[in-house]
Amino acid sequence: MTRLRVALFLLLFASYAYFYQAGGWNQNSRFNLVRAITNDRSLQVDPYHRSTGDQALFDGHYYSDKAPGLSFAALPIVAIARVVLHARGGDAESYEGIALLSWLATVFTAGLFTALAAVTLFNLCLELDATPSGALFAALTFGLATPMWPLATLFIGHAFSAACLVFAFAAATRIGVGGGGSLPASARLRRQRAPPRHAETSSARRRRATKPVLASSSALPRAGLRSRSSRLPFRPLCSRSTQPSTPGRSGGSAR
Repeated sequence: MTRLRVALFLLLFASYAYFYQAGGWNQNSRFNLVRAITNDRSLQVDPYHRSTGDQALFDGHYYSDKAPGLSFAALPIVAIARVVLHARGGDAESYEGIALLSWLATVFTAGLFTALAAVTLFNLCLELDATPSGALFAALTFGLATPMWPLATLFIGHAFSAACLVFAFAAATRIGVGGGGSLPASARLRRQRAPPRHAETSSARRRRATKPVLASSSALPRAGLRSRSSRLPFRPLCSRSTQPSTPGRSGGSAR
């Protein structure tokens, strides 16, 4: 069984590490904070602010407007990689250097934690009396057949936050809800809108009672949206960005 866990982890980790989606407003905002701390020992991202519109301007200085947990988690990785790159005669602030460092930051934060979360889910399924094949199916589905795969290749907080919630749920099944408070808090540090850990248990009965009513009342709107989407397979329902326009840049990203 240990070999199966190792094989599962390596398969998923390699799948995430193989893809590099480069930057974007969301990714750049987080990585700018990493660069500011490792290069300048500062939280101000003034030298790098032109690479993104996802930032806050306060008292004449620019700051990343993202939850800082993912950037903090990438700090030791990027710091070590910068030393190694410099020792080999490379330039960490060149185009190639920034691409390499951002790839390493992504792989060893979002990618690594997502692969570990899949293995944790595999173990959790076994503890809940699933068969090994059923547990493996659940873990592979989580890692390769959901949005977790593309999210694990991006330097944004979604995959990291979701992985922390998986760890927290697994911990809660072992030591009780009272002892698993740190990981949900960690998830909220990485993504502000992570759900509270008591949200599911506190309203479960109420949701079960109202589920039939909600399902029936939402059927018609959902059918309309699906019909609309099927007619526009290559165009999102909301095609305009909600990000402010910035000279030289376009698009935007979710927080």
